[in-house]
Amino acid sequence: KRIACSYLVTAWPIGGEELPLQEHRLLSQVLQVFLAYPTIPEEFLENTRLAGQEPALPMVTAQVDGVQSAAEFWTALGNQLRPSITVTVTIAIKELKLSEPEKTPTVITRNLQLEQRISPATGALIPSFFRISGQVTDVEGQPVMEARVTLVEWNLSAQTDTNGYYTMGVISGGAYTLRVEQGNQVQEASITVPVEAEPRDYNIQLQQ
Repeated sequence: KRIACSYLVTAWPIGGEELPLQEHRLLSQVLQVFLAYPTIPEEFLENTRLAGQEPALPMVTAQVDGVQSAAEFWTALGNQLRPSITVTVTIAIKELKLSEPEKTPTVITRNLQLEQRISPATGALIPSFFRISGQVTDVEGQPVMEARVTLVEWNLSAQTDTNGYYTMGVISGGAYTLRVEQGNQVQEASITVPVEAEPRDYNIQLQQ
């Protein structure tokens, strides 16, 4: 694939008389240089990502439709309309290869740490608090929606979403009991916050 990149070339003479004439003289000199090179010379592309492109990079100068609405362009820059020429270079770009996104572990525990300061130089950490997340599935491993999940010791409840996921907290670390209620079915599981080791988590699979 190839893409056309257009550049606006202007001249900004410093001091002297007849500044507009100086601008046009400088632009005419630049135009003569560009017209001498229908492609970008290879030596100017050394040590760049454009080196060695085939075919060579074509360069078109002073094309009529190079910049649309030049007056609006200069107004946006807050300057008066100035003489300019357009140079367009066509470059090749490598086609982006899409790949499967890398799988990342699901966040099941969020650790919240607060600090109490009695002076700018000292601070004491308050015990950590956590938010936990998990999924409720049926005996076939399919998500169970609208199940009620309760952390018994804290009397905290949450309802699973359409994918069977729930989130609850904030709670302190420790050993707890999760109770899942779906219709007439009730199931409990013991958990530790935070999890002591992989692959333990807060997922619950209903047995009936």
